Amino acid sequence: MGRMDIAAGVRITGLRQHRAWLAKVTPPVERLAADLWSIPVPIPNSSLRYVSVYVLAGDGGLTLVDAGWDSDESWVSLRDGLASIGAAITDVRVRVPGWTLRAIHTPGHTAGHLAFFAESRGLLFSGDHVLPRISPHVPSEIEPDTDALGDYLASLDKIAGLPAEEVLPAHEWRFTGLADRVAELIAHHEHRLAELLEVIRRSPGLVAWQMAGELTWSRSWDQYDGFMRVSAVDETMAHISRLLAIGLITATGEPAPRYFAAHAGPGAGPGGPG
Repeated sequence: MGRMDIAAGVRITGLRQHRAWLAKVTPPVERLAADLWSIPVPIPNSSLRYVSVYVLAGDGGLTLVDAGWDSDESWVSLRDGLASIGAAITDVRVRVPGWTLRAIHTPGHTAGHLAFFAESRGLLFSGDHVLPRISPHVPSEIEPDTDALGDYLASLDKIAGLPAEEVLPAHEWRFTGLADRVAELIAHHEHRLAELLEVIRRSPGLVAWQMAGELTWSRSWDQYDGFMRVSAVDETMAHISRLLAIGLITATGEPAPRYFAAHAGPGAGPGGPG
């Protein structure tokens, strides 16, 4: 995931979440409405720190939007968080009276990712698809001829025009300004595609891990190691797949392909041939 500044049109509404993030502590359980709570559930050994589990209540029980990480620590936090609002795991139900959610398929971060829009309340539960400060990790795919980044960009277009008064993401903090945030995410990936294409034109024949080291990240490449470096290379591959899909680069048939710029006509750019 790439780090960004907060877009000009985005306003922080999760003030407690934001203050806790800056202080590097876990935010509190919050009651957001008479029938809506946010429960932070930790993600062990992750820079993301926690998942915000949203608890939707009705006469028939509770629904959870994103139940958190699969670990003993996360399970205890979820159970304790529910207890703090007078509920228990046994209260969780598929359907809750009083809430109507529209599921929106938003592939990119994962192939099956869903966002949920409560239109009557103007709330978008965005999951990992749209976060207020960082760009979600878009991985390369094992299957051939896939374009996860293309899917992600199309998914952003799908939600950009929703009349969401507030966005409730899985990480960081709640915010307003969905359209501005979407525009910023699209611009970020367009910039990364252009940067990658320039690397390939400048140094033809590189493999993916070599190109990753030539790109701009949230910190210098020599500070990346282990999982962070693997994740960065994986995201680079997603951008490579996008450039292949729109015909701006070509690849050799080796197990570790080498990449070359295609002969594009005037006006062609990373968003597609002009």
